[in-house]
Amino acid sequence: MSRAGFKSKDPLHEGIKSQLKSIFVKPRTTRYGGRKGHIPSTVSATISIKDFSIFFQKKSGRHTINGIYLSLDNMCDVIARVLYRSCFTDCKAELNRFLWSCLNIPENVSYVLENRLPFFFFNDYEKHDVRLNVQRIGPTTCAIEISDGVWGEISFKELDRYCNFYVHGQKRGSWPYTSPRNLFVKLIGREPTNAELNLMIAFLQQNRKQDIVEKRAYELINEMVEQRPDRFFPVWNSDNQLTTMFVRGNGYDWMLVCQNFKSTGTQNVSTYVWQPTRRSGEGNEPQWSGAICIDNANDDSSIGDQFPARAMALLNDNMTINIVHTIKSYILSEPNENRVDIDEEMRRVRNSKLNL
Repeated sequence: MSRAGFKSKDPLHEGIKSQLKSIFVKPRTTRYGGRKGHIPSTVSATISIKDFSIFFQKKSGRHTINGIYLSLDNMCDVIARVLYRSCFTDCKAELNRFLWSCLNIPENVSYVLENRLPFFFFNDYEKHDVRLNVQRIGPTTCAIEISDGVWGEISFKELDRYCNFYVHGQKRGSWPYTSPRNLFVKLIGREPTNAELNLMIAFLQQNRKQDIVEKRAYELINEMVEQRPDRFFPVWNSDNQLTTMFVRGNGYDWMLVCQNFKSTGTQNVSTYVWQPTRRSGEGNEPQWSGAICIDNANDDSSIGDQFPARAMALLNDNMTINIVHTIKSYILSEPNENRVDIDEEMRRVRNSKLNL
C-alpha cells in the first residue's frame, strides 16, 4: 500500500524497486546511530546483471544510467524492470534493447499505455473511478481520449507528473484532484462549452474502472469455460450476470455463489463443497456444506475477479485444501468418494433460488 491509500500497481516490481532505493539513497545517520544508504554522493560504477552491464554514475546527487539523467525513483524503476526481465532471458542483446526501451519511455507512461490512464472525479457527491485510453503519437508525446472523439495532447514529462498522483498518490504539482473541466483545459487548451462538458462527463461515466474490470473478468471466465468445459459450469441469470459456478475439482465438487453484484470485498462469492454432514452413519447423505471462509488478498476485488480466482484454486483442490486451512474442516470424505450430478444442480439453480 502506498501513500494516500493508493495501492501498488505491481507489488513485485514495487518490492524490487524499494530494495534498490534503499541501496541508492544518500547515506545518512539514522535516529538510532546507524547508517542508512550505501552509495556515496559521487561515484561511477558498473551494475552487472548476469553477463549484462549497466554503467551507473552519481555526481552531486544526480543519477545517470548509460549517460541518461534520471531521478532516483525513475532510475530504480528502470533497473528493477531489467532485473526482473533477466529472470527470463540470458541474452545480453535482448536485455540491452529492453533497457533502452525503459530509458526512452518513463515507467509511468509505460504503465498507462498498457493499462489505460486512471482518473477520478466527483459528480453529484458521488466518486467516479474511470480509465482513459492513451495512445503514443510521437517520440515524447501521447494523446488521451477525454470525451467521445476528443483527444488531448500531453508530453511524457507531464503525463509522468500526472501519474505521480493518480497512480502513486503523491500530492505534488498541479495535477492532484483535477476536475473534468480543468482536465479539458489542460489538455485541449481552452474552456469547454457546457455541451462539451456534459458530453465529457457522460463519456467518463461510461468508462468506469469497475465496469472495465468486470468486463475483463467475465471475458476470462468465458475463456476458462471454453478451455475446460468439463470442469467449469457457470449459471447466468436473465441479466447476463454470473450467479453460480460449479467446479469439478480433482477430488471434490464445489459451488461458488454470488452474494452481492454491486459491491467489492473479500467474500462476495461464497464457496460450498459437496460433502456428507458427518464422517459416518446412516442417512448421512452428501449436501452442499459451507459457506467456507475464503478471503481475497485485496479488499476491493470485484465479483468477476473472485469467481475465476476461486474456481482456478478449487480446480486443483488437492493442493488448495492443504494451503487454505478453513477448507479442511468441511472435508469429511476421501477424494472422489462423493460426486454430485452437476447437470441436475444447474437445472435446480436456474429454476429456483438457492436455499442453503
